[in-house]
Amino acid sequence: MTNLTTKEDLTMKSNSQGAPEANSCTLNIVSWNIHGIKDANLGPKTNCHEFLAQLGGSHVFLLQETKGSVEVDSYICHNKTRPNPRSGGLTIGVHSTIAAHTKLIKTDHEDLLALRISRKNHRDREGPHHH
Repeated sequence: MTNLTTKEDLTMKSNSQGAPEANSCTLNIVSWNIHGIKDANLGPKTNCHEFLAQLGGSHVFLLQETKGSVEVDSYICHNKTRPNPRSGGLTIGVHSTIAAHTKLIKTDHEDLLALRISRKNHRDREGPHHH
């Protein structure tokens, strides 16, 4: 566990484009049971204004019931889909500013997707990050 020693460590830091910075000790996480990634009339729900507004400044987002793979600009998306695309599906999206500090945790369960986030740069030790 990391000890926080300054008030600055407790605040959310963003760069000039509003993207979260990797050196912040605070993680902003958004979760949404999306009930299917696509809307028959609107297309991908991740293009929805409300989702994008909530996503702004978030380091990580979690989606449940995706019923397919998800891609979002500026995020590395880890998807776990079921063989039957009509049910289930999970996504963990990690902002590119902290992606090197994450490592997907191997699980064999179809309803579990896990990720470790640490101060260590996993890419330096393990080579390119695959998703």
